[in-house]
Amino acid sequence: PVALVSGQASLIDGAALAPGQHTIQAIYTPGSSSFLASASSPFKELVTGDTPTVTVVAPVIPPVFGQSVTIGATVAAPAGVTPTGTVTFTDTETGTVLGTVSLDASGNAKLTISNLALGDHDITASYGGDADLTNAVSRTTATVDVFQASTQVVQLVPVWAMGRKTAERA
Repeated sequence: PVALVSGQASLIDGAALAPGQHTIQAIYTPGSSSFLASASSPFKELVTGDTPTVTVVAPVIPPVFGQSVTIGATVAAPAGVTPTGTVTFTDTETGTVLGTVSLDASGNAKLTISNLALGDHDITASYGGDADLTNAVSRTTATVDVFQASTQVVQLVPVWAMGRKTAERA
């Protein structure tokens, strides 16, 4: 119930409504027989959750082709809200979804993959949202540069042989 003030009722505390769609209707119950009861038509109101910040992080050392690489994401929510749900990692160069991972209790997700092709991969993290938070995408990408391992031929010469000349036979 909301009290009338100068003939008007206001529901100001929208925080009391959880995110999602709600049907709202005002029903007047008179305090005396001088007035008649009445009700408004119901209407639907969509309450959205807070929008978190999503950060995606690539490894500092670039992987060699075929090596596993771990890409991380953090979902930061307003104080008092713990994000739950999943994060999807996408290679924006190819549009390929690399994988979807559940958040841990701290709002972090890590995806380990080993099938990235050679070259640069710009990766985004997309948070799917939950009961308290809306979905969100990382504002920046993390670049993973997969390179080909180089091979070098190294000839080892024993230390004792260095600087010696071999005798020639006549």
